[in-house]
Amino acid sequence: MKKLFLISLILFSFFSSQAFACKQISKTLETIDYVYYDTQSNTYYAITVSDTSGSFWVLDIMQSDKEDQKVLKHLNDRFRGLNVIIEYTGNLNIIDYVDIVSFEFINH
Repeated sequence: MKKLFLISLILFSFFSSQAFACKQISKTLETIDYVYYDTQSNTYYAITVSDTSGSFWVLDIMQSDKEDQKVLKHLNDRFRGLNVIIEYTGNLNIIDYVDIVSFEFINH
């Protein structure tokens, strides 16, 4: 039983990584506008500056059981105005099909 589970896990990870490898990864350079805390997900998110159509990126920065105003101020001071390179797959014209692969903050 353990062998069957292990083989299934290996095959699943192989095929899912192969499927992911086939997707085209695109990059975009954005600027952080502000950070906010979402009480539903208990997460601090960085929001990028909106483009001309009003679209923006939402980046998961940190999980926390509760909002802390000092932490929120610190995160806004630290990230506001920072550039970020976002790697994603999918079509930006169809929001449901965009997946963020990774993001990296760049110092000024």
